[in-house]
This record gives sequence, C-alpha cells and structure tokens, in this order.
Amino acid sequence: MLNKIITREWQRIVQRKTLYLILIPLPLILFAILAGIYQQRVIVDLPIAVVDQDHSQLSRLLVRSLDAARSLRVQQQCRSVEEIRNLVLKGKIQGGVVIPAGLEQEIKKGKSATVVVYKNTANLIIGNLILKDALTTIRTLSAGIQLKRQRAKGLPYRSALGVVNPIRVESSSLYNPAYNYINFLIPGLLAVMLQMIAMIAVTYSFAAEYSEGSWAELIQLSGGSIGRIIAGKSLPHIGLNTVSALAMAGILFPVFGVPLHGSLFLVLAFLILLIMAAGAVGVLVAVIFRELVLSSEAAVFINTPAFIFSGYTFPVEAMPGFHRFYADLLPSTHFMTGFIKLYQMGAPAPATAGEALRLLAFIVIPLLVAWVVLRVREKRTANVQN
Repeated sequence: MLNKIITREWQRIVQRKTLYLILIPLPLILFAILAGIYQQRVIVDLPIAVVDQDHSQLSRLLVRSLDAARSLRVQQQCRSVEEIRNLVLKGKIQGGVVIPAGLEQEIKKGKSATVVVYKNTANLIIGNLILKDALTTIRTLSAGIQLKRQRAKGLPYRSALGVVNPIRVESSSLYNPAYNYINFLIPGLLAVMLQMIAMIAVTYSFAAEYSEGSWAELIQLSGGSIGRIIAGKSLPHIGLNTVSALAMAGILFPVFGVPLHGSLFLVLAFLILLIMAAGAVGVLVAVIFRELVLSSEAAVFINTPAFIFSGYTFPVEAMPGFHRFYADLLPSTHFMTGFIKLYQMGAPAPATAGEALRLLAFIVIPLLVAWVVLRVREKRTANVQN
C-alpha cells in the first residue's frame, strides 16, 4: 500500500506543472543565479575620490597606496568635500579621502596631521570596507614614516619599532580570512532556498488533495493508515530535494571553490535533516489550513523572513525576545548554526548535536501533530457517515 501511494505521488508531481517546476528546475535555476551574483567572491575596486590639498610627495604616495588597497580604486581627484558628496549622490563613487594642506611639512616637524575618510554608510558593508582599507593604508604609511624617523636618530630597528608601536596587536581571521562572500552567503542562501522549496512543495501537494476532493481516494489506497499517507506522499519530495541538495553541494564546494573544512557526510546529513524538517512543517501547514491557496500563502509567509531571522544579516542574540522566539520556530535558523560549524569551522559531530536534535524535533513534532489532527478528522468523518 505504501508503494502505491509513493507511485501515485510521483505521478502527481510529473503531471502537475507547478509541483514539477518547484521541485526540479527551480532549485538549480535559483542556485545558478545566486552563485553568479557572488562569483566575484570578494568586493574589490570600490570607486573613491581624493581631495589632495597638499600636492606633496607624501600625499602622492598616500594616493597610490590607497589605490593599491584591495577594495579601493581611486577613480578621480576632487577639489572639495562638497564635490565628493555630489559624486556619492550620483552613484559615481562610494567614498573619498581628504588630504589636508601642509601634511608633509607637519609630519617632517614631528607633528600630527588629520586625514579625513568619507564613506557611503547608506550601505554598511561598503562603508565598513572603505573605512577598514583606508585606515589600514593610512596607519601603515604613518607607521613607516615614524619608523624611518626613529631609525634616522640612530635607534636599532627593534627599539625604533617599540617607539612607533609600543603595543602590538595581531589579529587572525578564523574560517573566512579573505572575507569571501561566496563562502559566507551562498551556503546560507542555499539553505533558506531548500527550506522554502521543500516546505512549499509538500504543503501544495497535501493541500491539493483537499482542494481536489481526492483525500477519500488516498484514505482508501492507504487502507485507512494516516502514517502511510504521510510517508508515501513525503518520501518522493524528500528524494527529489535530496538530489537537488546533492547537486548544489557538488557544484558549490568543488566548482566554486568553497572550502569544506568538516565532514562531507555530516554536511549532507544536515542538509537532509533540513529538507525533512521543512517537509514536516509543510505537512502540518497543509493539514491545518487545508485550502490550497491559504496553505500555500501560509508556507510562503513562514519562509519569506527566514534569511533575516537566520542570524546572517543580524545576530539572533541581539534581536528582541519575540524575534528570537520566531527565529527559533524556523528550521533554517538551527540548521545554519550547525551547518556553519560543519562546513566552515570543521567542527566534529558532537559540536552540532544540539542543532541536530532541534532539527529532529522539527521532524517529529509537526508530523505527530499532523497525524493526530488527521486521525481525529477521520474518526469524526466515520462517525458522521455511520
């Protein structure tokens, strides 16, 4: 009987264009689009302008150093800060650097001078990158000048370095040192996309049985077993989404060069857990709302803010209490925490046990509730008929 329901579900997927498009071509098309957006991997050559009021050898060296920074490109020279502002408003540049008059003379006298960095923080990522690379460049150049001056006074290199930089700070970026966007964003977007597709497809499939009046046929085919109905209709979806996940992982890690620091087996197991959890929630949504349009809208509503609540754009820990509660109601939130540990941090299985258990809860609890609701409805229907 289970085989008959599985075969029937495969036929329904093939015959219904909506299900077929959601489950087969859509995942790969969306993945290709997303991967294409971030194929540059890191942000480079953000256009900036420079106001050089000093016109000295030092200021020209500073301009060349800024232009050599990875994320910056000195696109043009300006005469004033107002000109920089106007160019930012027009979208021609993303920031600017103002080098004051008398910079070189002040430095030669051993005095300090102020270089002002303007950045377009309407986009936080762009603003932070410009500030980071500009400050790094200016501080490196400044330290070099001070070191040369101390060496000229006869100080040994180590002693001169101690005067220039009495407190040394060393930083080490863990897991994504190049700030590679494809390493960071694509796996997260992939997870949200898989959750959305798996949940919406299962919701559509179950709700269609009510809308098309074919639920009684399904009950008869299953021999009255609610468990067989849930398993038989869910397994084809799990299989198709697993194939999509494997295909995406097979492209993402080797082709796009995303480093996989952990176990490939654990990564794939986590992906399958996410697919199953999303499908289980989809079953519950369809069982509760029943009507096709309403069920589909509910599934879309649940998935629309998933990426925002995942912690990728803003830490979950910093969200208000209600928002943290809602984030915990989404399988993708727990999946991504464990997924990052596995593929980016190389964590062992015990480190992700908590996330795995929560995903298992997203599978068991919705299916159990859906089974109870369906069982109660069937008993009521049988009593009315009798």
